[in-house]
Amino acid sequence: MIHVHPLKGCAPAPLAHYLKALGLLRLVSEQADPGARGWWEGDHFALATRLSATALERFLLEDYRPTPLIAPWNGGSGFYPKDNSTGIEPIEHSTHPRFAPYREVIALGRRVTAGRERRPNAGPEKLGMLEWCRAQWPPEALPWMDAAAALIGDDLAFPALLGTGGNDGRLDFTNNFMQRLAGLFPGNGKPANEARGLLLSALYGAATQGLLANAAVGQFLPGGAGGMNAGPGFDAKSLLNPWDFVLMLEGAVAFQVASVRQLDSTRRAQIAAPFAMRAQATGYGSASRSEESARGEQWMPLWRRPMRHVEVRSVLREGRLRDSRGGASRPVKAAMALAAHGAARGITAFQRFVFVERNGLSNLAVDAGRIEVRPSQAPRLLDEIEGWVQSLRRASSDPVRDPESLRRQVRQLEDSMLGLVGDCRPARVRELLIRLGEADAGLSLRPQHTASRKLGPLSGLSAAWVAAADDGSPEFRLALACATQWVPGEFDPKTRGHAFRAYMHPLATRDRFALAGGALAKDARVVWSGHDLVRDLIAVVRRRSIESDRSKASGLGLRPGRAGAARLADVQRFVLGRVDDVKLAALLRGLAGLSLGKADQVALRSTREDALPVFPPLALVRLAVPTWDIPSLRIQQRVDARLLEALATGSPRRAGEIASRRLTAWGLRPRLSQITADHAQSRRLAASLGFPLSESAHRRLADALTFRRVAEPTGDA
Repeated sequence: MIHVHPLKGCAPAPLAHYLKALGLLRLVSEQADPGARGWWEGDHFALATRLSATALERFLLEDYRPTPLIAPWNGGSGFYPKDNSTGIEPIEHSTHPRFAPYREVIALGRRVTAGRERRPNAGPEKLGMLEWCRAQWPPEALPWMDAAAALIGDDLAFPALLGTGGNDGRLDFTNNFMQRLAGLFPGNGKPANEARGLLLSALYGAATQGLLANAAVGQFLPGGAGGMNAGPGFDAKSLLNPWDFVLMLEGAVAFQVASVRQLDSTRRAQIAAPFAMRAQATGYGSASRSEESARGEQWMPLWRRPMRHVEVRSVLREGRLRDSRGGASRPVKAAMALAAHGAARGITAFQRFVFVERNGLSNLAVDAGRIEVRPSQAPRLLDEIEGWVQSLRRASSDPVRDPESLRRQVRQLEDSMLGLVGDCRPARVRELLIRLGEADAGLSLRPQHTASRKLGPLSGLSAAWVAAADDGSPEFRLALACATQWVPGEFDPKTRGHAFRAYMHPLATRDRFALAGGALAKDARVVWSGHDLVRDLIAVVRRRSIESDRSKASGLGLRPGRAGAARLADVQRFVLGRVDDVKLAALLRGLAGLSLGKADQVALRSTREDALPVFPPLALVRLAVPTWDIPSLRIQQRVDARLLEALATGSPRRAGEIASRRLTAWGLRPRLSQITADHAQSRRLAASLGFPLSESAHRRLADALTFRRVAEPTGDA
């Protein structure tokens, strides 16, 4: 019969409780029930075994054989004259069978430390002791060494999970492990009276008495470490369930370090440890660059299907993260790798822990949230921007030379990138797209820094961003149509990208700024300020009027790009002030980074265009100043700067007269000769010329506004 135990005391966070769950699964599998399986149900661990609740308690209290954990290479390990020996001596002198493997390993520790007054020095001396231990220890003791230290040729490094070889500063984990065992089994291996109550609390979260005050807990249980603000007063003592500490270290043994040829500059084995990487202050509320310590961070896998211990061990052994560009040394790259390649062996999420220094020099494993793993297109999207974001990160690494505003933008970007892995809904994609646009805009505000750090503009975004971010809103459609329009003969999409970007940045090529004198070049076309959408669109329209006049182009010369023209109803909403200008401007800035080729298929959400009545002033203006030539209407006229200025300065009556005369001269007899609009609508009419309309939209405007053509065009009015 299989019994399922919901272990409410074993949670994904804090780290001690996560490791406790793995330790319990390992011990039951290796010493009582090889067929035992475990999995995560929400915020607790579930264990399926042939052991009933009573049998599980009996096993841990009476039959459990502790893994022999010692660290004679550490000071405070119990092997030196000045060390605390209240844990090692009771185990060493016991006769109970459960401690037989421990006694054997302690004896080997006595041999290697015989005659020594202190721990070996770092370097060849410590390395030599570790090599001797590896050669002499029995097999059951080697997994602990593999988890605590990495021996690589003549090099030595330590994973952050177990500090520096099984200790953290003056706290030796193995000595405290033996002290906790001695307290739980004081009578020559027999359980203490309070051991059962403490065990039930550790497994099921039940209330109990007998917690140890002022007992060391290390980095694994920040909430129980005591100290300032850890209780109702100014200070509080630490409180520890000894079973938590014992099962926690039994679980830590599962995280063995893989061999690597070369260690990074931190001299730690983080890259070789399961799901471990260098730290990045991203994705949690208290993050700051000062917390990017050498200890890095580690992600603990969560899974929903029952797995045996051998399967979990296999997952951990294969848990060296990789993305398409190599090592997953940063959380964003790690998240990309996890999402791109799927969860190994059924992993559905990761609990993220960052090893930071808090309260002085105390190291704590801080819970930095959970990263869900779901199949999505997030990896593809993130892969397109990862290189650009990392270039920004490198350019913000120096707190003295580099601007704080750039560091803040990079952190916001990486927060959004991490969030996208587990939640690739359109709202998340739009949030990231907007932050990309904000970071891109900031480059122009720092011309010297941008040039000195050799940064480039945001570019290379594929059509996948359009499909992923599209919310079916008029703001999104307008931003896309505006950002992707181009000018034939003046801008080569292969090198310069879309024409609209040239009014935001001085560009040499699609992904490179134009430079001059150690800064971004001065370019008269760069008129976009980012402060006011209407004002910026008017500035672009004015600039296009000048450029099209010089090139003798028809209209403004702006043609719809691969994403198509704007919807007439959306442009009308813009003129009437029925769109969110802030959202539209933010999306436009991000979508300007699109680089769409002839093969790109841009498909917006299938929504029916509203059959709004044509707004006559809009029809009059758009026919008088088309953004490009309209052959079917024979509209091939140059822009009249007087009309633009009349609209931009809030003189709609004057603009209407000019527009009416121009259409009449070109063979179209308008039903309307005046524009009735307030100052704001007049300016929005001018700004609306920045949104390209299709030929069919122009025909609809002509049908609604004019009588049948009465004459052939007589020339420019």
